Amino acid sequence: MSAFLKDGKSGVSLRAIELRDAEVCAEWMNDPRNRRLLRVWLPCSLEKENEWIKKMSNQPVPPADLPLVIEHYKQPVGVTGLHRIQWDWRCAEIGICIGVRKQRHSGIGTAAYKLLLRYAFEEMGLLLIEAEAYSTNKPSIRFHESLGFKCIGRTEHKALVAGKRVSIVLFSMTVERWRKMYR
Repeated sequence: MSAFLKDGKSGVSLRAIELRDAEVCAEWMNDPRNRRLLRVWLPCSLEKENEWIKKMSNQPVPPADLPLVIEHYKQPVGVTGLHRIQWDWRCAEIGICIGVRKQRHSGIGTAAYKLLLRYAFEEMGLLLIEAEAYSTNKPSIRFHESLGFKCIGRTEHKALVAGKRVSIVLFSMTVERWRKMYR
C-alpha cells in the first residue's frame, strides 16, 4: 500500500497496517527491550497479530483506532497510531514504537508524530491528544515534552514492568497549543 501521510524532508511516511506487517510487528512486540517500554506483556504470536490487523482493518466508520506503520524511505521501522478515538469528545490517545533499534533517536519518531498530529487536528478535527509513558521510560518522557506535550499528572504505581511497580506519566496536546507551535 502507498503512503497515507508523507514528510519529504525526512523520508518518513505513514501507511495503513497490513497483513504483510504481522511478522515484523510480532517480532517488535516480542522483543523484551520493547515490552518493558510498552503495554505489551503477553507473547504475541503471528496468528494473534494477523487477527488484530484484520480486526483493525474491519472497523466501522468512523474507527475507534487508527494503527499505522512508520516507514523510512519505504522500509518499515515502527508503528504509531491514534487509539481509543472518542468522536463525541473529539479526543484520542497517541502511541509509538520504533521497532528497529538502530533507528531510535534519529528523528523518525518526531517526524511520524508531527505527521500524525497534523492529520489528527487538521483533518480529523480532534481537539485533544493524550499520551502516556512509564515513569521509568525517560526517553519517552523527553520525547513528548520536546514535541510540546504538557505533563498533566501521573498515576502512582499503576503498572507492573519487569516485576516492579511504576507510575504512568500522563501527557496532553491541545489543538490550540499545537497551532501555536507548528503553524
